[in-house]
Amino acid sequence: MPRTDPQARPVLFEIGTEELPAANLAELFEPRSSEKNSHMVLERRGESPGENILEAKFRKAFEEKRIGIRSCKVLATPRRLVFHAEGVETAQRPQDERIKILAKQEAYTEDGQPTEKLLMILKRRNFSLKETVISDLNGREYVFIKKSEAVQKTTSLLPEILTTLVKSLPFQKNMKWDDSGIYFPRPIRNYLCLYGDQAVSFKIGRTRVKNETVIFSKSKRTTFSIKDIPAYFALLKKNGVILDPVERKKAIQDVLSKLIGTAPGRLYDDPFLLNEVNFLVEDPQGVSAPFEEAFLKLPLEVLTVSMARKQRLFGLVDKNNKVLPRFLAILDGKAGEKEKKVISHNIENILHAKLQDSLFFYHEDMKVSLEKKREELKNLIFLKNAGSMLEKSKRLVSLAKALGPQIPLSEDDQKNLERACFLSKCDLLTQMVGEFPELQGIMGKYYALENGEAGDVAAAIGEQYLPRTVQDRLPQTLIGAVLSIFDKCDLITACFGLGLEPTSSL
Repeated sequence: MPRTDPQARPVLFEIGTEELPAANLAELFEPRSSEKNSHMVLERRGESPGENILEAKFRKAFEEKRIGIRSCKVLATPRRLVFHAEGVETAQRPQDERIKILAKQEAYTEDGQPTEKLLMILKRRNFSLKETVISDLNGREYVFIKKSEAVQKTTSLLPEILTTLVKSLPFQKNMKWDDSGIYFPRPIRNYLCLYGDQAVSFKIGRTRVKNETVIFSKSKRTTFSIKDIPAYFALLKKNGVILDPVERKKAIQDVLSKLIGTAPGRLYDDPFLLNEVNFLVEDPQGVSAPFEEAFLKLPLEVLTVSMARKQRLFGLVDKNNKVLPRFLAILDGKAGEKEKKVISHNIENILHAKLQDSLFFYHEDMKVSLEKKREELKNLIFLKNAGSMLEKSKRLVSLAKALGPQIPLSEDDQKNLERACFLSKCDLLTQMVGEFPELQGIMGKYYALENGEAGDVAAAIGEQYLPRTVQDRLPQTLIGAVLSIFDKCDLITACFGLGLEPTSSL
């Protein structure tokens, strides 16, 4: 049975920072895969199902020092990462190290006496015969030195554990803001560490760990002393900070539902936006305002990307999935009605300018057909030393001609596949995709339809990049699926040809 420590206590460690990248936090805290074998993937990484990578790192940091914990949780807001463990043992678990030195037949004579060789080795290592044991290893007996490691208290190991943890957190991009050797996505301003009701003080880099936390409100930072872990959670709650991302997301959804009210529409489904906004606020509040109906001429994806990606605004759609001329915005912190009116008016003005630009780009792009733009792909590099986008487009057409008949495709599908490959990269030259790169392929679909291309051709152009992530949807058309496979195979082949090693999300 596992050892239990009746004096085990909780640990709380807070990293207070400048505002962290919301998209990066969302990736760490949201489920990475809906695959049926995701539990197996997590086990290979040393993680438990339902445990995100930060929690796995936190748990492992204690396990490597032989300190047992009952459970652990990592919470986060834009300006703080909080590691909370329950039932942390007060000291390391004892461990005996065994050092193999000789096979038994070399260590002892036939009458059981130690050989000169064994005695010499023990003398050189400052061990006695009493500190040796004989054990079986792969079917053969060996003499081992049995060495007991010193047991240290948890409080003396916490500085090393937490410093290592800070340095090992898996952020995509880190920055350096002083000469301490600590790298993090944003400058770290404060640390807090409590073991039960005991404050643990030490330094990580040039920043001292104290029993203090910082709350940011209305552009002002206020420092508070913390006496114990319950007092920490109570202080945040009192100041409107929702520390748990799950609770905060639910609060955001409740705010959005109230803003929608009895409006004849529903929220446009955008999980990425919801996850990102969840890590932009600590105390979610909301505002709503209209925008001009003239902008509804734009495709749905243009409207939602203009609102969501550029300004983190939520859109509404009616029962026919058409965008309604109203946006919803999530604010951080309480604001009076007068303040909300000013904020919503400012957002409305910015959104108007963005949509005005998008409408201009849309009309300008439609003046020249995709086919007429194609030749200019020669000036657009695909990969360094791997040719242009025009050459890539030609390779896709060649793949379609060579492999299409082997799938096999009908005569119409073969013709449409070759046409989709021919036009697939042309929207990269449009002003709209230049402004919103995430719309590549999608805008190609709309422009193809405007140019009179067949519906199957346009649909395939729109699906060529799917799936972009493990959570993304798959192509819904046969031609779209084939084009997507051709596109990815061409990319992988080009990478290996250049000596580059492609990576995946797992």
